[in-house]
Amino acid sequence: MDKLSTKEKILAQALLLFNEQGTKSVSTNHIAKETGISPGNLYYHFKNKEEIIFQLWQKMDQNFDCCPAVAQRPLRELSQLEEYFQQINELQWQFRFLIREFPSLIERDAALATAFKAKQERRIAEIAGDVAGAVEGGLLKPMPLPQQLMLAELLWLTSLFWVSYSAGRGQVVTRETIQQGTNALRFLLLPYLAVPLPG
Repeated sequence: MDKLSTKEKILAQALLLFNEQGTKSVSTNHIAKETGISPGNLYYHFKNKEEIIFQLWQKMDQNFDCCPAVAQRPLRELSQLEEYFQQINELQWQFRFLIREFPSLIERDAALATAFKAKQERRIAEIAGDVAGAVEGGLLKPMPLPQQLMLAELLWLTSLFWVSYSAGRGQVVTRETIQQGTNALRFLLLPYLAVPLPG
């Protein structure tokens, strides 16, 4: 971590603390202390905790765009789909506090809510493109466009909110929790698959 800038160190430490303790239990003073800097130094880089959370969300979003499986679109083979799921798994685990707390985070921060709303439309359109490409490539069965769009929205909702749904039921968020969300995505796609599952 020595080669990171102070700002990057703050973000890295905040991510660790938020993942372990949740955003409500962690203050900017906690983050500054664990980073080894003064609160004043932290406020030089970030005006408040919400700005730190916002930038971590941006970082997660950028990391998603850099996933190798995303670059391989359109998804036309089952192996590509599985790789895509596994990379989403890892990203959600890395930024699990965001996935776990997202409904409350966007409720508390208008700036995050506005940015997310715009990004959500793009993500749903991308998933709809993935579904259309999978239909065209023979990975998914033919289906009318309205059904493709509904499937895309269901995939997005499950991917984004499965973990917060589990947390709301009192479950501790683990890698297994995130894997359950991926299994739910597979379950959604299963009736539409045009190719046999391996094994």
